[in-house]
Amino acid sequence: MLVLDAYAKVNLTMEVLGKRDDGYHDIVSVMQTIALSDTVTLQKTNGITIECDEPNLTGPDNLALKAAQLLADECSTTSGV
Repeated sequence: MLVLDAYAKVNLTMEVLGKRDDGYHDIVSVMQTIALSDTVTLQKTNGITIECDEPNLTGPDNLALKAAQLLADECSTTSGV
């Protein structure tokens, strides 16, 4: 099991450059981390799942879930967290 702090950030400046083919936007920004953080716990499992205290963040649109799935796909692994 791995327990990490995921620190928040404040965008001091942000310029949206344009929409990409994948639906996201290219940006240029200046960011600063702050002391506020979430605690992220990773534990090896079969498949990839997400649990969160905020029910609205547990669905298939969660970016952390999407990133984990993309990483698993790129690494050709069926292991998960």
